[in-house]
Amino acid sequence: MARRVGAVDWGSTPLGPRAAWPPPLTQAVGLMLVMRQPAFVGWGPEVALVYNDDFASLLGPRHPEALGRPLAEVWPALALAGRSALRGAPQALSDQPLGRDWADPVALTGSLSPLRDGTDRVAGLFGVLADSTRQAMALHAPRADQAQSRAEAENLARILEAFEAADYDTDLLTGEIRPSPRLNALYGYPPDHPLSMADCRARYHPDDLESVRSISAEAKPGEPRFQREFRIHLPDGTVRWVLSRGEILFDDAGRPVRARGAAIDITERKRLDAALRDSEARLRRNQEDLRTIADAVPVQIITLDRDQRYRFVNAEVGRSFGLPKEALHGRTLREQVGERTYARLRPWIERALSGQTVRFEDMEPDRHGPGRHGWTEETYIPRLSANGRVEEIVLVDHDITERKETENALRDSEERLASIFASATVGLSEVSLDGRFLQVNEELCRILGRPREQVLELGIADVTHPDDLPPSLEAVARALEESGPAALDKRYLQPDGRITWANSRITRLRHGAGRPDTLLVVTVDLTARRAAESALRRSERRLRTLIDGIPQIVWRAGQGGRWTWSSPQWTAFTGLAVEDSLGPGWLDAIHPDDHGNVLEAWDLAPERSGFDVEHRLRNADGDYRWFATRARPVREEATGAIAEWLGTSTDIDELRRLQEETHVLVMELQHRTRNLIGVVRSLAERTILGSSGLEEFRSRFRDRLAALARVNGLLAQKDVGQRVTFDELIRIELAGLGAVDGEGHGPQVRLTGPTGLRLRSSMVQTLALGLHELATNALKYGALSRPEGHLEVSWSLVSVGGEDRIRVEWIERGVPPTLTGEPRRGYGRELIERALPYQLRAETTYEIGPEGVRCTITLPVSSTMAAGPRVGG
Repeated sequence: MARRVGAVDWGSTPLGPRAAWPPPLTQAVGLMLVMRQPAFVGWGPEVALVYNDDFASLLGPRHPEALGRPLAEVWPALALAGRSALRGAPQALSDQPLGRDWADPVALTGSLSPLRDGTDRVAGLFGVLADSTRQAMALHAPRADQAQSRAEAENLARILEAFEAADYDTDLLTGEIRPSPRLNALYGYPPDHPLSMADCRARYHPDDLESVRSISAEAKPGEPRFQREFRIHLPDGTVRWVLSRGEILFDDAGRPVRARGAAIDITERKRLDAALRDSEARLRRNQEDLRTIADAVPVQIITLDRDQRYRFVNAEVGRSFGLPKEALHGRTLREQVGERTYARLRPWIERALSGQTVRFEDMEPDRHGPGRHGWTEETYIPRLSANGRVEEIVLVDHDITERKETENALRDSEERLASIFASATVGLSEVSLDGRFLQVNEELCRILGRPREQVLELGIADVTHPDDLPPSLEAVARALEESGPAALDKRYLQPDGRITWANSRITRLRHGAGRPDTLLVVTVDLTARRAAESALRRSERRLRTLIDGIPQIVWRAGQGGRWTWSSPQWTAFTGLAVEDSLGPGWLDAIHPDDHGNVLEAWDLAPERSGFDVEHRLRNADGDYRWFATRARPVREEATGAIAEWLGTSTDIDELRRLQEETHVLVMELQHRTRNLIGVVRSLAERTILGSSGLEEFRSRFRDRLAALARVNGLLAQKDVGQRVTFDELIRIELAGLGAVDGEGHGPQVRLTGPTGLRLRSSMVQTLALGLHELATNALKYGALSRPEGHLEVSWSLVSVGGEDRIRVEWIERGVPPTLTGEPRRGYGRELIERALPYQLRAETTYEIGPEGVRCTITLPVSSTMAAGPRVGG
């Protein structure tokens, strides 16, 4: 029947196209089709029918034309019986006689239950039935007493035999029962056994014994009829249900003396009743699960009526507007989203209201805050009434901003890759569908080791390694069958037997206009890269496995946040056993400082219909990591009370750490920028004062800026919290003037002192300018201006008044006396003698001796300087 239901043209019926069926109808039909008793679904104002194979047997010649037709047209009597259910009240049937104009009447036992749509409105009928015609006829058969004719008695016997019912006539005073082979068989006794009331009592289920005994006590002369359902134990260990209907006969004194009637095995009916109740319970659970799932999924689900008023929203919609979802019911979409957004969505909504299913992607300004645009993937599905009119539309809004950003990044990456690929040398060929080369470029000829003329006489099979020919043909087949390209790595054979590994990407070229389609093959030589790519793939697989294995903790809780279950990831992370985490035990893993926030969030959770908090969680090693914990309530269907909470905990420790590091980086950048601006301003002012003209200013200022750039380049290479060392600073300055190499070695220069003496970042720029002036003067006038000159720079860590300082000595030798005369007081000497002491709290000396300049500088080192060898001061 499932196949027949799938083949029906439902668009021509009141139910409309199957793809547009609402979820409650789809779910009910799916459940009905797998049931093993007669069942049907009637939906919409016309109560249009969908049914299973067992129900089809009740319809006889009306099947299969009854599919999709109104119930009232197909079976008027059944439609009349289901009126209560369509008003919202479940209807039970017990041996209910129903007429059929195509066959004899039938008695049905079962239930007719209302089916509701997403707004709890009754939209249809769900029926589960059993044919109880034979039982009904047997239990209501006319009684054969002494006044009836023999023909009537014989008719009664035939009826009882036809419906497998057992008649009985019991003397209540003696306990004797008139012989009845069927009654003996029903109670599990041999046919010739003289059955008595004691024999029957021996078979009664202990829990039903008192109910059977009370029959005669409850009967009255004016109300002699009775009916009982009870269980009996048979000798083979089975338990059967029995329905007994009859009447009590009284003597003139009003005492019960005889009981007569019929009994029938109703075990199968009981099984069907139980299955029906179980099916109804599953249906209710499924409906509740659907509501819970709708509130749990991270997409917005909305139902609008024809006036575009909200009829249903899930929790995600409420969260997006910052409102309880109930507050949206009855409001129009236009009122809620505003004129600008509504104008953008209106054309799509009008198409959906016209009956079209609409899917599109939309860019929503400020979706994630001011200036933060977002992308959504929208699906608008019309829901039609039985007459084909759109009653409402379902809007599914999925935020795809992250996916779009990923796609854009991927597209940028692919464009960069395409640019690199276009500028590289790759093999290109056009191949016919039977594998013959039509056009080739020089790179492909090189890969194949053949001249162009020879390649054009060959086909793919002629140049492919035999083991790679089957996958090559499969790739060609994929390229022909699919719209996209097919690719593979393969080996090509050169004439001398050498093998070239290459990647071939095959794309079908559709030419049209009578020209046969061909294949474009892009071939990249992989011989040199294959080993590296294999290692890269292994690394990527390990990385994917690691990422896929990162778990999210899932848990369930009762009122007040008392846990009732946790996933294995909880125990794996915290080291707490499941039993120790139940109730309030999970709080043991929460950081003590976060207990207040967590408990306060739980106190507010029922009011907010949600639990959202960030806290620190201790792992099995005793370390704490930040987690974002979120839970939503599962409510009772009848009362709406919270039954339990479902929640997850996600590790956000890395995110918080990155946020903190970003803050530190910004503060460090601001600090360094302020210092640099101050240094440049002072440098410009002092250079102007010491220059005789614009050209001299330009030359000096350019050199000094170059020195400043070198030291800032050194600072920029350091991570946050790291410091520049003096040996790095002096080496880079002298190397910038060509006096030493990158290791600090030069023919006229000697650098001595410990490595790793860290300088304060605030003083590096000023000190570097001082060293630059000393080096520039040495290069122009001093030790580095002549081949026989020599410069020695030494430094050490000293202690002055309990403070760690670095002492630097600058000594020039080999300068002729004619060059050591006192020059005019320049910027460099003023910087050393006045600016360094003032700005850096340095102690300096500057002397011009008979052999050249001798300068000392003593200044504080970084507070992060570790203890080391010192010279007392």
